[in-house]
Amino acid sequence: MGVGSGGDHLRDPPPPSPVARELVTQGLSPQTTGARCFHHSECFSDCCLISLNHGGAFCAPKARVAMMCLPQTRGNINIICPCQRGLSGTSKDSGCARRCHLI
Repeated sequence: MGVGSGGDHLRDPPPPSPVARELVTQGLSPQTTGARCFHHSECFSDCCLISLNHGGAFCAPKARVAMMCLPQTRGNINIICPCQRGLSGTSKDSGCARRCHLI
């Protein structure tokens, strides 16, 4: 597949979370991937991921199929992002991390 031939990078981004839509109606724009954040609701993806290596937290995309995931918490930030819409995160082995899979 050559450049510009329609790879995965050309897909439309997922729709914003309900909280992100509320921020827009209040005149506040949700942050894009890589932007600093203090709460998951500040992010377009609804995932504010802590980065111990870089200090602080940043907006990150939700987990895709076969990626590690954790359910969304009530807390401000995530240590691992939850799954994208349409995916469920479970672990088939108690010794292994949760992974996203199709519902």
